[in-house]
Amino acid sequence: MSFDITNLSQYIELNSRTISSKAVGNAQTAKLLLDSGNVQFTKGTAPILKLDSNTVIQDGSTCGRTPSGTTILSNTMLTTKPLKSVENICTKTLINTYYAWALKAGQDPETEGWDAAFAQYIMDSRVQAIAEANENLLWNGDTTLTGQLSYFNGILKQVTSGTYTNIDSTATSVLAQLQEANSKTPIKIRKQSDFRIFISEVLYDLYLMELANKNIFKPTDDFKLFGTTTTLVPVSGLNSSPYKIVSIRLSNLQLGMDLESDVTKSSLKYSIETEQHYADIHYSLGVSVVYPIASEVGYADLSPA
Repeated sequence: MSFDITNLSQYIELNSRTISSKAVGNAQTAKLLLDSGNVQFTKGTAPILKLDSNTVIQDGSTCGRTPSGTTILSNTMLTTKPLKSVENICTKTLINTYYAWALKAGQDPETEGWDAAFAQYIMDSRVQAIAEANENLLWNGDTTLTGQLSYFNGILKQVTSGTYTNIDSTATSVLAQLQEANSKTPIKIRKQSDFRIFISEVLYDLYLMELANKNIFKPTDDFKLFGTTTTLVPVSGLNSSPYKIVSIRLSNLQLGMDLESDVTKSSLKYSIETEQHYADIHYSLGVSVVYPIASEVGYADLSPA
């Protein structure tokens, strides 16, 4: 005896892990940290181990040994929050619409099925929307709030709630303010290859317009802050606070994810009970500022007076 699967309900997996990765990885900040390797795959709350050295240089012209210096071991915590986006889709609503072509023949929703390309369009659209929400969460998350920003503390909350460098600028131009923010960052930090100044896309556009109005030519694909070697990173996650900037090394940011887990799953499948398709995306996300201290992080609000 063999199985006849002709009438078996259709199940569309849609490259489950790839879609989940997109939901997180398409967020600008998450993608940057993934590409730079500053990511930790973990469940729940896990430590980020830290190591620092206090080294003392001594006179070596005589014999003898006087030990001095300390290797400091410590840790900070990274919380990774399981998240999901679930949606019920009734294919019947597409009948007698311009999207009827996306349905296979037949009135039984179980056997009717989807056009695979159309299903992919739906999931890709949802992935993009989730990525934008994740970008906002990474920067503006606050566990004292309610709603979509309440799942974990974002970068701004971690920086401004601890010790930070507040860059008070009397300069009136965006260019001068950003240059001041750069110059007030300790030289040992800003000369590292992974040092960045994160700004909103709004502020970056103002910066480009200011350069243009000053007749300063600068290629649009060159993100170096004019007159410096520092790279600017415009992100949509700061658009809701368009004048806030954070100067920090990428290695001082740690992204938390759980893509290796079976919890991370994306699917579009049919439910016999509800006669609807379930479009579900599951993933986890978190972020930690490893050293939120004045010697490592710069923060400023450049809002006009």
